[in-house]
Amino acid sequence: MEQGPEYVLVTGGIGFIGSHTVVELVAEGENVIIVDALWNTNVKCLERINEITKKPEAITFLEMDFGDRDQMEEKVFKKYKVKSVIHFAGFKAVGESVDKPLMYYHNNVGRTVILLQLMEKYDCNSIIFSSSCTVFGDGGTNDENGALGPISPYGRTKYMVE
Repeated sequence: MEQGPEYVLVTGGIGFIGSHTVVELVAEGENVIIVDALWNTNVKCLERINEITKKPEAITFLEMDFGDRDQMEEKVFKKYKVKSVIHFAGFKAVGESVDKPLMYYHNNVGRTVILLQLMEKYDCNSIIFSSSCTVFGDGGTNDENGALGPISPYGRTKYMVE
């Protein structure tokens, strides 16, 4: 790992919420590594991020799967000092999760476990996880003050990671 600046790793950083977060991080003087497989977005968003921030040198973009242990270790954790992670790379469509639950569990839980294992290995102990109100279920007896009760595979994956 190179000695030098610390980085904030943003998974899913080219997506809607991720891109806005990257803009704010750069505005605050942070160096950012974006890892995004571009499954639900377009790399053109990176051009807009660079136009807005006017600091492309503060952003490192890697097009890859955040759950690819080998690539994440070689291209991110061994190469850069990652001080924190903001994790936005989960699949997010409730209906699709009902049709393809294994895909959601694999991505939202399995790949996140890999990310957490790498964070632990490289002594990165700070993560912000993008949760979802779906962990509260259908709103019956479940609310922010009561028991959690996700009713979709998507909601259950978010609950499991939390």
